[in-house]
Amino acid sequence: MQAVMQMCLVSVCCVVIGVVQKECSSMDEVIELVDVLYMTRMQKERFASEEEYKQTLKNGLLVLTPQLMRRAKERSIIMHPLPRNDEISPALDTDPRAAYFRQAEFGLYVRMALLLAVLGQFHTLLPPSEK
Repeated sequence: MQAVMQMCLVSVCCVVIGVVQKECSSMDEVIELVDVLYMTRMQKERFASEEEYKQTLKNGLLVLTPQLMRRAKERSIIMHPLPRNDEISPALDTDPRAAYFRQAEFGLYVRMALLLAVLGQFHTLLPPSEK
């Protein structure tokens, strides 16, 4: 259900800003075309049964592997909000296109800055000449 909701949201955004979109049933169909691949974890709790979840993993349609990434653009990037389950092979962690650890690190700094701003302490981050 969540995948359908996410697809609908992407579809609406694409129509509004005029982006050409393509619906596909596996990453294999589009891996050569993507510049940014934003993945989310497969939510086991959203499947009708444990068997359906395991079958989806076994089919590999939603699993990103090094073999699949060999066909991706050299400058494409892989993003993921973490934590991940089995949707991205750990073998991709050292691929320079894997941005998910940097993404998590930068998100930490943004949250720290937001907390300082909410607490009225954002000025502590500024250099002395700008305070």
